[in-house]
Amino acid sequence: MDRAVRVGVLGLRRGAALARLAQQAGMELVAVCERDDRRREAATALGAAAYRDVEPFLNHAMDAVSWSTTSTNTPWSPFRPWIGA
Repeated sequence: MDRAVRVGVLGLRRGAALARLAQQAGMELVAVCERDDRRREAATALGAAAYRDVEPFLNHAMDAVSWSTTSTNTPWSPFRPWIGA
């Protein structure tokens, strides 16, 4: 592959460490999705686009997504194309 794998992380309470590990492994962290304003704003220091809502996050160009949330408030409908539901 000629370029780094572009990854996004959904949920930064659990996913912040994964985002840093992805970067250390040579992946490019391109987007994060987090509802908490402070965590979302802190993620911009990692060089990623920061989203509050899932649908615009999933429309960001990326090769892989880490779903790092256990929130029961996460809407499933935007994930249907990706999970085959």
